[in-house]
Amino acid sequence: MYWLILILILIPLNLYAGFSVSGVTDPASVAGVDEPASVGGVTSNYPAACSSSTDGVLVDASFVESYTSGNQLWTCSKLTTTATWDATGVMVGMCDAGSDSGNFTVGIYAHDATYDEPDGDGTPIATKSVAASAVTNCGDSSGQLGVIFDALVEDIGATTVWVCVVESSSSVSRGVDNTSGRMCHSATATPANNSNWTCYDDNTYNDSILGCE
Repeated sequence: MYWLILILILIPLNLYAGFSVSGVTDPASVAGVDEPASVGGVTSNYPAACSSSTDGVLVDASFVESYTSGNQLWTCSKLTTTATWDATGVMVGMCDAGSDSGNFTVGIYAHDATYDEPDGDGTPIATKSVAASAVTNCGDSSGQLGVIFDALVEDIGATTVWVCVVESSSSVSRGVDNTSGRMCHSATATPANNSNWTCYDDNTYNDSILGCE
């Protein structure tokens, strides 16, 4: 009788124990392991999240030498991105030629494929306002200013984009090179497609896109 009672007690316990072991699907729940890829000494193959501490130059203009461009409200470089890139910000060749007051808007803008221009009157991909007082006074417009966006642009897409600097009350000069590339500028606050842009092939501003592959 006692054996029968003991068997009746042990069978459900064994079934419960077997179920709890075989039902484990998350290695992170075993023995306090936090990251499955670290089990058994295996190095994690998950890349660190893209940020300003892990980014680098993904693509930049074919910039070699510089001279100072004339002032325009919009100045943009044409660049090409890759689908799986995450963009953290941009580097722009610019210097403050104004009164050190006001702001610049720096960012990545979509491409108007019909006219091969920036889509200045459309929704930008990412922008950030930069105080003119934070920009180096002119003297070397071939130098670059780093601008990190407030939010990561994930999987930016295999596409053509434009890196632009937009003026407000302050005045900017841009490093320009007559090498391979395309650049556009406009004196209009909100440029309309096929009417307000002046563009040049074989010219570029000193601009780069930052991020991670």
